[in-house]
Parts: sequence; C-alpha cells; structure tokens
Amino acid sequence: MHLSLSPSDQASVHQLLLAVPEPGFRLLPPGAVEAVGRLVVADVLCVSEIDRRGFMIRGFDEPAGVYDHLGPQCCDGLPPLGLQHLATFPADDEDVLFNRAIGVRDTLRLSFPTASGTVVQVVFDRRQRLFTERDVAVLRLVEPALGNLMRTSCRLAHDDALSPSENRVLELVAAGASNRDVAEHLSVSVATVRKHLEHSYRKLGVGSRTAAVAVLGSPSAPQQRTGSPFG
Repeated sequence: MHLSLSPSDQASVHQLLLAVPEPGFRLLPPGAVEAVGRLVVADVLCVSEIDRRGFMIRGFDEPAGVYDHLGPQCCDGLPPLGLQHLATFPADDEDVLFNRAIGVRDTLRLSFPTASGTVVQVVFDRRQRLFTERDVAVLRLVEPALGNLMRTSCRLAHDDALSPSENRVLELVAAGASNRDVAEHLSVSVATVRKHLEHSYRKLGVGSRTAAVAVLGSPSAPQQRTGSPFG
C-alpha cells in the first residue's frame, strides 16, 4: 500500500531515528517508546529480551506492570523472528486463543535475533480494535531503526553485566570482607581484587564500595546476589 506520513508522523519517525541506545532493562529509551507509541497506537506496548527457554530476561510494559500477573515465561522457546500480525492467524492458533483468554483482540509482534542468541521483541496489543494495513506498513518502515536500537541496547546491557568474578568479589565485600580477606578467600592477589572492584564500579556507575554494594542488592542490578557469599 502507499504510505503517506503526516507531519506529526514524520516528527515521530525523526525522533525514533535520533534515539540513543541505552544499557538496561528497558531496551528502548523513553523517547523511542513515545515515538513508536504515537506511530502505532496500542492499548499495551511490551518490549522484552527473551532467552532460549522462552523466559523474559529484561523488559517492560506500557502501562507499567499490566502483564506482571502472567509471569516471566513469554513462550515455549524462542519466539519467531520478523513481523507477525495475529489477526491473520487461524482462529484456533494457540497465540490467538491466549490473546482471547487475556482480553486482547489483536497483536502486532516484531522480533529480532541478538548476537547472544536471545531475541528482542516489541509487541503491540489492542483490546477492541484490529490493527490496520497502515499500522503494519508504518511498523515495517521503522523496523530497521527499531531493530538496531533494541539490539544495540541489548548488547550494551550484556557488556555492562558483572562478570562472575566481579560479582563474587562484591558478594564478599557486601559480607564485610576487606580486600585482603577477599584475596585470601579467592586465592588471588589484592591487586586483582582491586581491579575487579574498579571494573564493577564502572559498570554499575558508582564510585565507592558502599554504593556498589547498595546497587548490587537492588532489583535492577545487572546480577543479583544469591545465597551466602562464603557458601
């Protein structure tokens, strides 16, 4: 179909193209979310990274938390790639039946593979109306920009995650160990411990042991503490 963009649509496309990838759990920065939400109007917008088991690693819903009750598993295994319009699926398709069960009439789903073997996707849900050919055409227009933005944000998030050694050092520090205590416990040098701490500070965006430990214990930390650090 011939796609004609209004001045408002053109401004939204421009805003999306200028969006800067950010590491973190959102995968799309707020400006990009606003832009794509104006281009393809939906009742719920979901953005997520999904692992090989079908579980969400990171992501968010707009409005926030609307699908929290559904749990972390999004599908069985990795979702299919590319653009899918559920209104074109057979009435007995399992995704269509699931949508019906949660009160969703139609879905547009756009998924991209990542270098780490996961899939990032953006999902648009409508509860009452079907998406139109124009909605599909607009989404295809911005597909390259969305894919680049989400994949880059995903890569930055993985790059900024604490390594197992860095995480272990911070766990011991959080338990009250000094650098020398940590070095003895892990059978490494004090200089190595300091280097792990420096890398952790940079990745977490902090400048002290106390701040790093505080971030490590927060729900949005790159990796969460599990179990006793001396176990």
